[in-house]
Amino acid sequence: MKNLTKRLKSLLNNMANAKTIAHKKHSSDSGAPEEVFLLNEVDRIPGKYYPEVDDYKDKYRYRHMDPTDKKTPKRRPLRSFPKKEVYKCFGWQLHPYDIEKLASYIIANPRLSLVVGQSALEGAAEADILVLTSGSGKYHMDSFLADLDTSNKLIIIASVRDIESVQQDIKHRIDAHFNKLLPFSQSDFDKLIDRVIEEAFVKQSAPQPEDEVVGMLKK
Repeated sequence: MKNLTKRLKSLLNNMANAKTIAHKKHSSDSGAPEEVFLLNEVDRIPGKYYPEVDDYKDKYRYRHMDPTDKKTPKRRPLRSFPKKEVYKCFGWQLHPYDIEKLASYIIANPRLSLVVGQSALEGAAEADILVLTSGSGKYHMDSFLADLDTSNKLIIIASVRDIESVQQDIKHRIDAHFNKLLPFSQSDFDKLIDRVIEEAFVKQSAPQPEDEVVGMLKK
């Protein structure tokens, strides 16, 4: 009875916190009811991927798009990338291991802050820098990027494919690319971020044709 009372108090305390997130725990006994508890954001391990709460609710729109609804955005140049001390960074469509690894890199980088949310579109709209995968043919990344104003955002593609292969699927402007199969460390990530930001400032100061791919960096 005491344990039940303690659990109820803990549950009520968590419910009082506006930042708590509903999380489901599946019982090992298939006949037992599913237990539901609240996971406080304060208790989350930084960078850890929680599939049942971190899975983006709008990702299926871009995975199951009708071919007639797919969009092919122009390679519009980066026009107004802001100068900030800290940039908001958002990652999407990476394997769970990659999400944790990437999140840890973003958190450890003094120039970046990690955008977390349950909507991929809203998170990307909030961010200054997007780290995306090519979708491996399962997601229409061009349609996703076309639904955003990317004229003030840097687009980085992390993929197992080389940039030429990625560009067969993604016609949108790509500012940087790195191959996930190659060794890639915190130091490599930090250098990539520094390079792509500095490249953005250089490119913005020069006139560019509408279809130019801005700041293409090969890893």
